Amino acid sequence: MLAKPLTHEQKQDAERLRGIYEARKGELRLSQERLADEFGFSVQSAVSQYLTGKIPLNVEIAVKFAEHLRCRVSDFSPSIQREIDCFSKYASENAKHYDMSNEGKQCLVMLESLLRDERFTAMDVLAALADYLRKKRKKPRTRKGSGVDSHNLDQ
Repeated sequence: MLAKPLTHEQKQDAERLRGIYEARKGELRLSQERLADEFGFSVQSAVSQYLTGKIPLNVEIAVKFAEHLRCRVSDFSPSIQREIDCFSKYASENAKHYDMSNEGKQCLVMLESLLRDERFTAMDVLAALADYLRKKRKKPRTRKGSGVDSHNLDQ
């Protein structure tokens, strides 16, 4: 069975992606072989096929390219960015139905605002959140007013 031909928009996405790749590959020390390895592909030709518009981009691969090229998905594929935004909006609205702590709700609001800010990629936001959570987890908690380190209570 023959593959469905790419739409004009998909071809434009591939052209924009290739332009970003060509502009940044030297600075970021990237090659198609390295990207193939990072993406879990067994051959470099898969990366080439995305860059030349032989294979249509999807959300998963677009996010991987954006992460490695340090750009936003919207820089090369406005339509896939809209799809990601739709997922994000649905997930956020759905999360509001769960009983979340005030801290959890504040985190969700902050994440949503950062994702709307074009200076940050989703990966920037997630990396910052992961760093914050790691630092918060390392801080010893004390019982209110006791000065007792709660990490040592179980020993």
